[in-house]
Amino acid sequence: MLNDLDSEVRTTSINRLGDFVRILDIQAVVEKIIPCLTALKDDQYEYVRAALAENILSLCPILGEELTLQHISPIMCELIKDKCPEVRLKMFIRIEDLSMVISLD
Repeated sequence: MLNDLDSEVRTTSINRLGDFVRILDIQAVVEKIIPCLTALKDDQYEYVRAALAENILSLCPILGEELTLQHISPIMCELIKDKCPEVRLKMFIRIEDLSMVISLD
């Protein structure tokens, strides 16, 4: 559903990301989900990118420090530089999920 042609389906899928990923094994997340999320950071619709920014950090406690640094950090860095202020702002809504895994000092 993350690759669906309908932007509303992509947005809804992103909003349920944290719950869905909890039932998958880590390897499936890395191989199947992360590539989709990497593509979605460049989605043409800002509300899709905003949903991604708001929800991507929910993966951090599930993935752990190494996989977060390897896979989530590059996406996060791109979203922080997004041209849309809402996308940039949404990155900080779940910042505590990142701080559980990586020290923000």
